Amino acid sequence: MTGIWVERLKFKDISKFSDFVKKFKTEESSKEVGIKKAKFLRFWALTEVFDYYFGFGPCFVAKSDNEIIGFCEGLNFLGKTYVGIGILEKFQGRGIGKLMIKCMKEYVKKNKLSTRTRVRVLKRNQRGNAFFKMQGFKIIKEGKKWNTWDKKI
Repeated sequence: MTGIWVERLKFKDISKFSDFVKKFKTEESSKEVGIKKAKFLRFWALTEVFDYYFGFGPCFVAKSDNEIIGFCEGLNFLGKTYVGIGILEKFQGRGIGKLMIKCMKEYVKKNKLSTRTRVRVLKRNQRGNAFFKMQGFKIIKEGKKWNTWDKKI
């Protein structure tokens, strides 16, 4: 993993994060990607504000050559930390997801947030579901479109 690191998303990196979202593959139309991007950027802004004032949880980004290649967001709410994670396909399988989960775990413990962690993964995302299973998460709900995974980190 030479030249790859993880850090908190900073305000100065918002345009880079926006570029990352454009590259990030989804199965939805480009219109949906734009809507999801706008929703995520609003969500990120809220989580950063909530984290600053109330300690709800951070957003980490993975970088390579100063470009964002992945993200891991956390929202601590109602006794659980809800996690979202995404890595550009060409960087998957290099341990970046594990590193971001480790950063989230350290953050959660340091800030005395809930270590009960939940994540939702598209049912058809075989690689994502396999990743969380390998990380020791247990599936607690199999929906028609999404699987919900849970673990105390």
